[in-house]
Amino acid sequence: MTRRLPIALRILLASVLCLPVGILHAQERPATDPVTATAPVTHPASAPTTLPATNPATLPATSPATLPATAPAPTLSMAALADDTEAAAASLRKIDADLAADPVVGATDARLATLTGEITAGLAEDANLLAPGSSLETLKALDRKWTDVRRQLLKWATDLAARGNELRRDEERLIELTRKWQGSLDAARAARAEPGVVERITGVVGQIAATHGRVAARFQEVWALQGRVAAQDVRAAGAVSAVREAQAQAVNRLLDRDSPPLWNPGVRSQAQQNLAEDTRNSFATQWTAMRAYVQREAEGLALHGGVIGALAAGIIWMRRKWADDLRRAAEPARSLAVFDMPIASAIVATVPIVPWFYPQAPRLFLAVVGGAMLVPSVLVLRQLLRRTVMPLLYGLMACYFIGLVVRVTAAMPALSRTLLAAEMAGGVVFLLWFLRFAPRQAGFDELARSGRWRLVRFVARGAAVVMGVSAAANVLGFTSLARLLGNTLLASAYTGVILLACVSVADALLAGAAHARPVAALHVIRRHGALVRRRVMGVVSLAAAAWWAWITLEMLSLRRPLLDRAGRALTAEWGYGAVSLSLGGLLAFAITIAAAILLSRLARFLLEEEVYPRVRLARGIPYAVTTLLRYIILFVGFLIAVAAMGYDITKFTILAGAFGVGLGFGMQNIVNNFVSGLILLFERPIQVGDVIELDSTTVGAVARIGIRASVVRLGSGADVIVPNGMLIANRVTNWTLTTRQRGFDIGLSLAAGAEPGRVIALLKRVAGEQERIAKAPAPQAYVAEFLSAGGLKFDLRVWTERYDDWPEVRSDLVTAIDAALTAEGIKRA
Repeated sequence: MTRRLPIALRILLASVLCLPVGILHAQERPATDPVTATAPVTHPASAPTTLPATNPATLPATSPATLPATAPAPTLSMAALADDTEAAAASLRKIDADLAADPVVGATDARLATLTGEITAGLAEDANLLAPGSSLETLKALDRKWTDVRRQLLKWATDLAARGNELRRDEERLIELTRKWQGSLDAARAARAEPGVVERITGVVGQIAATHGRVAARFQEVWALQGRVAAQDVRAAGAVSAVREAQAQAVNRLLDRDSPPLWNPGVRSQAQQNLAEDTRNSFATQWTAMRAYVQREAEGLALHGGVIGALAAGIIWMRRKWADDLRRAAEPARSLAVFDMPIASAIVATVPIVPWFYPQAPRLFLAVVGGAMLVPSVLVLRQLLRRTVMPLLYGLMACYFIGLVVRVTAAMPALSRTLLAAEMAGGVVFLLWFLRFAPRQAGFDELARSGRWRLVRFVARGAAVVMGVSAAANVLGFTSLARLLGNTLLASAYTGVILLACVSVADALLAGAAHARPVAALHVIRRHGALVRRRVMGVVSLAAAAWWAWITLEMLSLRRPLLDRAGRALTAEWGYGAVSLSLGGLLAFAITIAAAILLSRLARFLLEEEVYPRVRLARGIPYAVTTLLRYIILFVGFLIAVAAMGYDITKFTILAGAFGVGLGFGMQNIVNNFVSGLILLFERPIQVGDVIELDSTTVGAVARIGIRASVVRLGSGADVIVPNGMLIANRVTNWTLTTRQRGFDIGLSLAAGAEPGRVIALLKRVAGEQERIAKAPAPQAYVAEFLSAGGLKFDLRVWTERYDDWPEVRSDLVTAIDAALTAEGIKRA
């Protein structure tokens, strides 16, 4: 016992020393979360849009946080030292892996450097562009650019804040590990543990400290990046404020003379002074901004090029595979012209997604991209439009490239005004020449007969008037008005041409896709391909027209005022008591109901044309499924329309319950007929196409089973509307419920001396020879009774598949029997 006592004492001492013996001292952390804390950047009061930015001043220090003085330091079990060491190593490896694969800091740092250069170049260019007399088009482009820049900066600030939160959590984990392992190290040293144990714990503590240092360094990087992002956001916010203030001033002075007339000597001298140097400086500034943008959006350029290449390859493949089919199409010229120019068609097809590829693009880059879209559009339309109107497209291209020069010289007001006035005057001369020249061209008679020449002439005359007014206003000194009219007219024309080419390419691609294997196998395409194509292209054309109107209104600075006024008109409420309505709610109700009706029709069309021909269903089931689906779509659409109108659906439920009680008492017949219609659809005792007999005078085919009544078409062509309740509650004879055959009897009386066997054989033979008489069941003939004069009465029963016109079949059979009896010399009684 005396030899074991020191060991027991040592174990007891080690247990006591494993209690908290030390606390890690570090710099105290701020009380709030510094990484996610954001403070709004102080922007000018005139900026209507305030985007939050991360304030770098609120970022935390990167050193470990100080632990509370009273917090006990957890210790490690010596027996589980190996497992705990491996767990700590796994946590450290995960943190190091996150640091090594950090996609936020490196990418943001590189792109922020490029964006900083663009902001610097843009601010230098804005110093000239924001001078009095700047066009609204230029100011709106600047507004969009700087707003996009701020939106990008906000995204980076958000990503950096999220990354800071992750680093914060990693640091908290490292602090916990440090406290745990440092306490165990102190306990091991106090207990004089084995040197290998102390060395192992010391190694883990060192690894934790090294990882903590790397996390702290990355924290410093995030802090610095957030500060740089916030600084650039301040610059961009100031640019937005200045641009919008210039926009407001430009709108207010739109009808004021804001520049001296062009014949003023000061304008000429200003245009001649330092022309070469100003041009070089302006172009160099814009070129710098475009080059920086191309470097930053290299992935977008590559992706756009890849999409164009893939579309061009697909068009070439479609042309090789379905060229013969396209030549036999109804409009071979429209289709083959697009497939003969795969690259131009592919470029035009990417027009709708260009804004997604190139956000925050500078003016010069947008001008280059616009030209790259306009030229292929003209090449495509050259193959589709009549040659008489082609001079308009060529003249429009010339105006675009002249306008490109005007855009480049926008920072030099005098030179830009002179070029714009010359462009507008030249446009007037060209349009007047075109109106006199076009009627002399070949093919004009065909264009005039089609009625489109009136539209072309109206547009050309209107454009000439607008250009003339713009040129005159520019010469007289109304620069803002001149630029608004001229630039809007030309930009609207460019947009219209590009969208027209885009619609034409979509039409051709749709025609080619109709021959592809998955699409061509559809019954809808095989039977109604032309109808589907017209409907789809109608939607595409309507979307293109809406897009063109949207862009044109924005160019005229009318989109925002119109939307504001429309919003106020649609949201204005009026009512009485608790009931309130608005024009927007009523429009939403009407649009939703119309959409539900169109959706029900589309569902019925697809079911009847695509689904039912491919499956075998019992007679009547397709009609029942289609009708029920139509009711369900309309009912759900009605509920959605009520909700869209702004009416509380719970109140509507209560109202519907009260209305249902009223139906139960005052509208029993309507409810009865409605429920009877549902029974007819589910139970199917009567189906569409059945021949029914309601009474001795009402015999006809069921044309439709409605929600309240059914329609029975008589043989005379009259339609009888029968309430569904009568078809369920009354006795109805359905001649075609279980079989589509119709049986009828023919009776004939023969004089004395007729041999029964011979007559029966004759009747069966004559009935069997009739094509419209069914072979199964076979015709049956028999002697019915004796007549008073010694004669016999015979009956012939036959069946026919022609249940709808069985009287005609009976008439033909009676005629054939009469002819056979006459030929055999058998006399009738």
